[in-house]
Amino acid sequence: MKQTAIDWGDMPMDMAEGFEHFHSANPDVFSTLVTRTRTLVARGHKRVGIAMLFETMRWDHMLRTSGNEPFKLNNNYRAFYSRLIEQTYPELGGVFTKRGSVADE
Repeated sequence: MKQTAIDWGDMPMDMAEGFEHFHSANPDVFSTLVTRTRTLVARGHKRVGIAMLFETMRWDHMLRTSGNEPFKLNNNYRAFYSRLIEQTYPELGGVFTKRGSVADE
């Protein structure tokens, strides 16, 4: 596996900024997470784990992303995605168990 050098000068300074860059560059991540969440809720699941969704995305698609992100799917962004899903789709509110996070700020 070829590794690409990371230009740390172009890296975001905080997680929120990093998430915004990643989300803008990879809209398919959000749509896949929403689709998978909706599928599980439709099958009767009251709770869905954002970590599980990330891992199944990694497994099923070996997801490739664009930009200077050093990880294909950065676990630091899980909290941001769970909150964004619930804010964007109120009918999915409460489906993710959440702890306090910088994503709350």
